[in-house]
Amino acid sequence: MNSGKPTSTAASTGIPLGLTHHLRHNRVLHERVLLLASINTDEPRVELEHPIRLVPVGAGITRVLLHFGFMEIPNVMEALKLACLEPELVASILRTSRIISGG
Repeated sequence: MNSGKPTSTAASTGIPLGLTHHLRHNRVLHERVLLLASINTDEPRVELEHPIRLVPVGAGITRVLLHFGFMEIPNVMEALKLACLEPELVASILRTSRIISGG
């Protein structure tokens, strides 16, 4: 296993196609994997206490759900930096690889 921490964009469920292709091609999965999803809510703004939700998937994989209100301009990198401060995540944004997959 690689000790890096890749980040993949993903819907709030399932495995991103880009990660599937990466795994099939390289036949290795990193020790920690973050599946990142940006979710727009029906509220104009999301309360500061609830913009990030971490969902453990298992085997070192964590789904990071970033919630933004419909009146907010989503700043995914800033929200990801906040998520990386969570005790159960503790990942360095500078040591993170990214696999981008639309969906």
